[in-house]
Amino acid sequence: MNQRNANIIRLLTLAVLLAVTFLACSEEDNPYWYLDGNRAPGNVIPDTVWVMADRDTTVEIEINTGSSPYLFVGEHGGLEMVAYLKFTSLPDTASVAYALLDLNIDGGTGEPFQIQIQAVTSNFDWEESEIRWENRPEVDPAPLWASAEPISWGEDTTLYAAVLKIPGRIINDWIENSEGNGGIRISKSRADASLGIIKILSSEAVLDTGGVTIVNPPLTITMADSSRSVRGPAQDAYVQTRIEGDPWGSDPTWLGVGGGRPRRTFIGFNLSALHDSLSSGTVFSVAQAALILNPLEGAVDDLPITDSLRVSIIPIETDPAWSENDSIPDSLQVESGAVTRGNIELSEEVAEFNVTRLVSDWITHTPINGGLAVIADIETRTLNGIRLASRLDPERGPRLRIIVTYSTTPRPGGK
Repeated sequence: MNQRNANIIRLLTLAVLLAVTFLACSEEDNPYWYLDGNRAPGNVIPDTVWVMADRDTTVEIEINTGSSPYLFVGEHGGLEMVAYLKFTSLPDTASVAYALLDLNIDGGTGEPFQIQIQAVTSNFDWEESEIRWENRPEVDPAPLWASAEPISWGEDTTLYAAVLKIPGRIINDWIENSEGNGGIRISKSRADASLGIIKILSSEAVLDTGGVTIVNPPLTITMADSSRSVRGPAQDAYVQTRIEGDPWGSDPTWLGVGGGRPRRTFIGFNLSALHDSLSSGTVFSVAQAALILNPLEGAVDDLPITDSLRVSIIPIETDPAWSENDSIPDSLQVESGAVTRGNIELSEEVAEFNVTRLVSDWITHTPINGGLAVIADIETRTLNGIRLASRLDPERGPRLRIIVTYSTTPRPGGK
C-alpha cells in the first residue's frame, strides 16, 4: 500500500469514527471527508468537529455565604432569605441603654417591605462558614423590633439608614453571658404581605470615606451615661430556601446560571470517538477547543434576568458520576480551579470559552470525564441570573467546537 492510499484510509477511518457522535461541518470548515483542494507535502491541515452535549442540567444549591459582601433579606421569586449577625466586641460593663443597627442597603428587587429582628436562642453557637438553611439557628418567636414603615432602597446609590433598634437588655445579656450570645436574625416581617428582597452590605464590605473606616453593618451602642461606641459584627451570613415555585432545572428545555439562589449548570460531552480514533492509529492534535453557549431572553420567575453575567467554567470531578435525569449527588464536587472565565452577554448570539487544554487531556488520556460546570462568579453577591439553551435545542444547545490538526502528504489532485 503506497503512502497516499494509507493517508486516505487514515482520513476515512477517522471520519467514520466521528460521524456517529459529531455534527458534520460544511466544506468550508474542512470536514474529514472533504478531500478536494491542493495540499502541499508537510502542510498542517486543520479540521473542525462539533460535539453536541450528551447531557445537561441545572441545579439550585446552598453554598457558604459567610464571605459574601452582601446579606440578602426578604421573600420574592419563590425564595426566602434571612440574615444572621453576631456581635462579640462589646462594652465591658452591662449598662447599655439601647443600640441602633444601621443597614447600608445597596439595592433590591420587588416591593419595599417591613423587616424585623429576633434574638437567636441563647447558647446557640454558629459559624458563618458553616451556616445553611438546614442548620440555621433557632430564634425566639417574639420579634425584638419591627420597622413601622417598609424598607426602601436607592436604584443607583447605597442608602444609609438606621432602621433597627435593639433593646439594651439584649446587649447587656450578651455582655454578662458571652457563652449565650447567639446574635440576631433579620427577616421580612410576617405582618407584611409585600414581596421583595433587599441587599445589605455585610462585614466583608468595609467602606473607606475620607480615611475613616466604616464597618458593616455598624452597631451604635448607647450607654446609660449617653456615651456611644460603634462595633462591627464578628460573624454574619445569610441563608436561603425555596418556599414555592419550580426550581431552575425542572424544565429541561433551558439551563440557567446565577440568580438569587445560586444556580449551576452541568454539561457533559462524550469524547470516546475521538479517543478511539487515536487508539486506531489516526494521529492528530487538538489545536483549539471552545465551549459554545447560547443565552436566552426572558425571566421565568420574579427575580431579575441580567444582560451580562460573568461566569467560570470548571471541570466536574468524575466520581461520583451525575445524570441529567436523576438528582445530583450531594457529594458531587467541582475541581479547585477554573478552566476559563468570561462574560455571557444577552446581546450576543453565542458565548465562547476556551477549553483547549482540558479537552485535549480528555481525548488523549481517557474518554471518561466528569463534564463542565458553568458557575456565576458572583453567585452570592447578586440576584441576577441568565438562561441558556439546553441540548434539547439542536441548533443552540451546549456544544464543543474542536479544531484538530495533523500533517499529511498531498491530497488526491494536489501538487
